[in-house]
Amino acid sequence: QRTLVIDCDTSEANLTQTLGAQRLPGIRQITDNPADVARYVVATDHQGINFIPLGTGGDRDRWIDSRMLGSVIESMRQAYDVIIIHGPAVMSAAESLLLAAQADEMLLSVFVGLSRSDQLASSERSANQSGVSIGGSILHSGKRTTRLQLIMDRPSRAVSEIAEDATEAELCNQLAEIQNDLGQIRSAPNASPEDIRRNQEAST
Repeated sequence: QRTLVIDCDTSEANLTQTLGAQRLPGIRQITDNPADVARYVVATDHQGINFIPLGTGGDRDRWIDSRMLGSVIESMRQAYDVIIIHGPAVMSAAESLLLAAQADEMLLSVFVGLSRSDQLASSERSANQSGVSIGGSILHSGKRTTRLQLIMDRPSRAVSEIAEDATEAELCNQLAEIQNDLGQIRSAPNASPEDIRRNQEAST
């Protein structure tokens, strides 16, 4: 499965740091044009798994725009089978549920020897009250180990496919315009280019 992991944990950013991506631009830089998200995708040594780091700049008090995140998810749905949002803990950051609301469902991380039953129950209540669907939980040993490595100089396959799709769509639009021009010429063979352009503007 093609999988995209996005680090949105502004409280810790442990995932970005663990992968050595703290100096790379990422989700923080995607503000005005979520359609450009593909440029921030980093390939990994696991085929089919790509990563968007938290990004540079900003302070820990600046939240990730949840509406922007929703736009990012929608723009990447066709390129990936699974999109994982790594967000802050529900008990420590109010933004966590805003981010989770953009996903289809939320998974709770349960840490051995650290997570308490009352915390998990409180997190579940908060999610239910916010209308966020909980799909289950992930049991974590607490050890910060990762076998995933980033490959900076290799474009991700999914991103390449996005670029190819965009180029194909642009070519199709250009071909449609040419066919329209030919149709105008056939219907009025003696018309000047200016007349054809005026007719096209009037039809739109």
